[in-house]
Amino acid sequence: MATLAQVYTAYGYSKRPSKSTLLGFNGERLAVELTSYLLGNGYRAFSPALMRFLSADSFSPFGEGGVNSYAFCSNDPVNRQDPSGHGFERNALSRRPVRIKPVSVKKVQQLTTDQLVERYNTLGSQMVDSMISKSKRTHYALHEQQMLLISELASRQDKRSLKPLLSGPQGDASSATPMIDALLNPNDPFPPKPGPTEAVAEQPAQSASRLRKAEWF
Repeated sequence: MATLAQVYTAYGYSKRPSKSTLLGFNGERLAVELTSYLLGNGYRAFSPALMRFLSADSFSPFGEGGVNSYAFCSNDPVNRQDPSGHGFERNALSRRPVRIKPVSVKKVQQLTTDQLVERYNTLGSQMVDSMISKSKRTHYALHEQQMLLISELASRQDKRSLKPLLSGPQGDASSATPMIDALLNPNDPFPPKPGPTEAVAEQPAQSASRLRKAEWF
């Protein structure tokens, strides 16, 4: 069955409410009882029929709210939007729901190292995208995927660096960490192993006096 497109004015007014979704103008939910959009998580109610807010902006008149504390997007809703109810955002895109498909740990482990790096760089470019970065939930999901990729890359790096360490002192393979091999080898006398410490019977004052006498002037 064909559906009709929802049409809005520049200020978000529509003669018929949408029946296919709860979201309205700019992806906001319309409070039907008030015929207004409660922007900023209920901070201010915006009436698309009156083309103005129903309460003043606390950032007005000297802050980002502008001189007219009841104006919506400073009377330029075509090039601006105001999702928070405070001031406006210039040249902001309408918010669209972005679905991030989660990646399981098992699937990440099956990827090659080059694929992990490529996937990590792709997620980074998505996080800085202006349309996606406005959604905190999407940004958090992308960050979680990045941390999963970083953990897998770090574990592979640790395993690769431990191979010569474990095979160096006992096997024939040459080790890239000779100092660590020497510390782990009990038969190697170098570097010297720390021995038991002995208490110093001399008092600090006597030590200072003896050192002063030994100084050259």
